[in-house]
Amino acid sequence: MPFRHLDLAMWRWPLVYIVLTYLHTVARAGLVNVTVHSTNPQIQYAPETSCRGNKAGGCGVRFEPWELTTYTTVHNRRYSFHQVDSWGNEPSSETMRRRFSFRFTGSAIYVYGAPRDYLNYPPGRHEICLDGNCEVVNGGDKYESSGTEPVLLWSSGDLGSNHAHLLELRFLDNGNGWGWWPMTGTSFQHLVYTTEPTKEPPPYRPANGTALANVTLHDTNYAIQYEPREIWKQSTFSALNKPKDTFHYSSSEGSHPDSGSFHQVSFEMQGAAIYLYGASDDALRTIEPKPYIHAPIDVCLDDECHPIDVHQAYLDSTDDEHLPILLWSYSGLYPEKTTFVHIRMLSGESAAGVVRRSNFERVVYTELRPMSPIVHPIERGIYHKKRVLYDAVDRFPLFRWRIEAGASGSYGSVLNEKWYGKLPQWSYSAQGYGFRIYGPPLESMRNLNHAAQRICLNQNYCHYIDVGHIYMSIPNSYEDLPVLIWSIDGLDPFTKHSITAEMVDHFYDQDKRVMALSHVETLWVEVPAAPPPPPPPKPSTSNTPTKTASPTQPSTAQPTTTTVFVTLIPQPDHGTGYHVLLIFTGIAICVIALLFGYFSSHHLHRVRHYMPLNGEPHPNYGTVGEENASEQPPRA
Repeated sequence: MPFRHLDLAMWRWPLVYIVLTYLHTVARAGLVNVTVHSTNPQIQYAPETSCRGNKAGGCGVRFEPWELTTYTTVHNRRYSFHQVDSWGNEPSSETMRRRFSFRFTGSAIYVYGAPRDYLNYPPGRHEICLDGNCEVVNGGDKYESSGTEPVLLWSSGDLGSNHAHLLELRFLDNGNGWGWWPMTGTSFQHLVYTTEPTKEPPPYRPANGTALANVTLHDTNYAIQYEPREIWKQSTFSALNKPKDTFHYSSSEGSHPDSGSFHQVSFEMQGAAIYLYGASDDALRTIEPKPYIHAPIDVCLDDECHPIDVHQAYLDSTDDEHLPILLWSYSGLYPEKTTFVHIRMLSGESAAGVVRRSNFERVVYTELRPMSPIVHPIERGIYHKKRVLYDAVDRFPLFRWRIEAGASGSYGSVLNEKWYGKLPQWSYSAQGYGFRIYGPPLESMRNLNHAAQRICLNQNYCHYIDVGHIYMSIPNSYEDLPVLIWSIDGLDPFTKHSITAEMVDHFYDQDKRVMALSHVETLWVEVPAAPPPPPPPKPSTSNTPTKTASPTQPSTAQPTTTTVFVTLIPQPDHGTGYHVLLIFTGIAICVIALLFGYFSSHHLHRVRHYMPLNGEPHPNYGTVGEENASEQPPRA
């Protein structure tokens, strides 16, 4: 319903009108509302501990006055809040009165208390100060006798422009429950403030020849560093979809963030986005069967730190309790630049003995990887897989590698023993668009201490591979199959690539570790040469008449196409001897012709010599008698 039509409705539902009007104003101004829960590390509670006196007048029990309470709604959603009671409160003391503070930059703020049904004591009086301007609020006036929804305790909706402010809530009651001094309390569940949206960098667009790919670093990865190492413990548990999984955890005992002594996790990365995961609720029960109190953390990317409400992240998770919990994510980084990541626990050691814990399960970040622009499948391409066994790669030192006979085949292995200051390694070069590195089957490598490997492609695309975690995650049903350790696809199929795998130095222990290789699988494509194109047809004349287009009507004549097939008889390719024989044959024919001509001319000469020219016989032919002469006619 448009706001101009709310003139009559505002008198019937004034609260709805005010809320809608405010939201409309926020939307028009381009502002955003930010919710901060009571477990956020930006909320500062004081004092850290209080004391309940004993009969002798001393401190009988030391405790944390702000108690964390969690409840579940009818819609199966979990919420938490902090509440405090009046016993032992010192309102007149600047240091011992129970309070909390919060700094923000915005133009409006709203403070909410917990639902009435979940409070331990009746609501009491508190003082809310904004930039030193204080207002006393009676909590009893804000609450009804019962309720299951959060209650608005105080608000300020017109703070002007977007400036920095300091909010403080001070509890004013100090009743101990004796006589006329009943115990009261106050609560804080969350606050909402209005501010201008932060400008986030646009998503990273990879250049040609590269692509974004996810890289997972588990808690046991060699690239993860724990400080101090003796404080962080590793826990192994049975996971839902794999036999075993791990996570690292630490407690607030011995932590002093105020003095710069943090329990932290650190690593380096080159990525465009980062995703931080904690252990599942089911995994946390293996170390703490009681309700787990999560310590807030700080995630620092170089010098820029982000406070993380870990407790609320677990409450917001509605996934399966067996799955890891996404604690925090961030994008807008530049993968060409190396980013130093520090995850610090912000809770220190409590004087009241309350233990808070922090855990780390894995981190996933997106990095740049080489990617060929060639699209598969390639036309006329014939795809192959080439399997190169362990003994066909270059190994260093060669004599340290041992040939092991497994149930599913042999493989090569080597221990983490240095040779002239270098740990064992192997390398392999081939042309292809993808590579797979396989280790021996699980049945041959069970209960062995695996060394981490640093695998590099073309000496510039490198990863630390957590081989031990890979073998731990293999189901027993695949124990007789080779284990995939590392793979890559999308490379230039017509370029030769090199792969190098070297054992890394686990400097924090001196245990014997093993490095093993079963085979390397190369994916390559063969593109045969294209057949030569057929010769162009020769032009031919045709006597077929064509129709002449009319000057006024469109032509309907169809062009006549005549195809002429020409058969080309290939000429034989003779050698030199053939030509010599041909020459001598010609010479012989010429000689025979000359001889024939000579003898023919000589015989003709003789015939002409003996034949009379006038028809008279030759003298040697005899005399013709007179008696006979009259009978023979004369010759013409």
